[in-house]
Amino acid sequence: MPCAAILTLDDCYASTVAGFADILKVANSHLRLAQVPAPALFDWHFVSMSGDPAIASNSLPLQTQKVDPRKHYDLVFVPSIYYGGYRQFERLLGQQAEACTWLASQWDAGAWIAANCTGTFILAQTGLLNKRTATTTWWLERQFRVKFPEVDLQLQPVITEMDRLICAGASASYLIQTVRVIERFAGPVIASQCAKTMLIDVSQTSQIPYLPLLAKKNGYPD
Repeated sequence: MPCAAILTLDDCYASTVAGFADILKVANSHLRLAQVPAPALFDWHFVSMSGDPAIASNSLPLQTQKVDPRKHYDLVFVPSIYYGGYRQFERLLGQQAEACTWLASQWDAGAWIAANCTGTFILAQTGLLNKRTATTTWWLERQFRVKFPEVDLQLQPVITEMDRLICAGASASYLIQTVRVIERFAGPVIASQCAKTMLIDVSQTSQIPYLPLLAKKNGYPD
């Protein structure tokens, strides 16, 4: 049974946290229709370092269970985090040392890690993306490059994948990213069925149409 941990943080986007699990739920429905044995179904847990409820960016409280450092997951999802300005976001990143250590230990034990949008900054802080290809949300390119110069940041693709590390661009790209995750664990047929069921356009593979907007940004938000 592929077991996923959904890292649930204060100021995360509730849509990405819940949506990732929702698509895994749809995948399980298709797996059951295909008469796949129960051990092949996805299982998931909403986790945090403290076990306290996380307060999403829209003020929705999200129940979590405390990370058990002895438990190894097959997959860890790092959702997008609300960007409230450069200083606020840097403070938030500075509070993730324990989470970064845990993410690195999960990857070392064989887990896939999928990070969405601003969640890619947390993954980059682990050092796992150094010398590896990654992407992030297009409008935070400058901040990402300055903070993580050793990462091979490729801004054109919506999704990058290298060495069990899957990164995705701006927040709504979690839909395509989750389909990619399902493909890796359940195969292309189930992944395609999920995309069609939920009207997820997996043909959207590039952030290039949005890149000209970068020219309009001057410096960092406060």
